[in-house]
Amino acid sequence: MKIGEIKSLIDEKQKSSNMLHKQLINLQTELTQLRSQYNLLEMQEFVDYLQIGEVIELDSYYSFSGFCKDPKSNNSFQSGEKIKIVKKNKKSIVIEVIKKHTKKWDEVQKKSIITGETNPGWNIRVDLDSFHHFYLKSATMRSAFDSYVKRKNALDSLFDE
Repeated sequence: MKIGEIKSLIDEKQKSSNMLHKQLINLQTELTQLRSQYNLLEMQEFVDYLQIGEVIELDSYYSFSGFCKDPKSNNSFQSGEKIKIVKKNKKSIVIEVIKKHTKKWDEVQKKSIITGETNPGWNIRVDLDSFHHFYLKSATMRSAFDSYVKRKNALDSLFDE
């Protein structure tokens, strides 16, 4: 191969590379927009799915990002504790803590031991993103939400016809 042929091949490949790069940028932009739209619609469906008065028993540790007026409250919960949905809107959920474990430190076993249960009645305003992340972390809660969305879409498609 001669230097001129190699130079023309380099130019051709560079043009092809630039074209593919532009296509990639366009695809990434479209993908970002679709993900944003998906997240927005999923959050709307999630708010519709939640029922006021629903009692949720936690199956693992979780700490919500939220606010409570009671200075003794905390936003971290252990497995077996219960919360109830009191209020919901597009940006936050208000939960009431209806079962909280009382614990004490055991020096012999070198761990925290559950000594009883209380109903502190704390109302905590929880950020919707935080609650959404917690709720869908559980496989059973995730499958229940997914089946709700499928049923709702199927019903909507029946009534659209």
